[in-house]
Amino acid sequence: MRDLNSVIAEGNLVADPQSKSVGPSAKTVCVFTIAMNGIRRNKEGEEKQEQTETVFLDVECWATLADRCAQYLKKGKRVRVLGRLKQSSWVGKEDQKNHSRLYVLADQVEFGPGPKGEKRGSYENTEPAST
Repeated sequence: MRDLNSVIAEGNLVADPQSKSVGPSAKTVCVFTIAMNGIRRNKEGEEKQEQTETVFLDVECWATLADRCAQYLKKGKRVRVLGRLKQSSWVGKEDQKNHSRLYVLADQVEFGPGPKGEKRGSYENTEPAST
């Protein structure tokens, strides 16, 4: 059996996305975090409304998809992200300890309606990611 690395996540942006140009070709990278709320169930399988849990997920996208996300996404907007898990590792400059970060490298982002009922949109990455 082959390994599968595929993620579908839906939630609301916790802040406006951050974008910048990187590398000699000035490719755009855009990062944002979504919050996903879940409801815990008791032993009998019933929903327990008072026990919700929130999971925060970092998302990174590149090139044209990054441009669209930076242009149209705002804090509170609902999104569905399709992509794959990536992990980056580094040694901290101040503490000299190993650190790592797990995030989603997005291939497609679907924009949900915003607070004022804006239209939905869907954008796919047409270029390979730089990382």
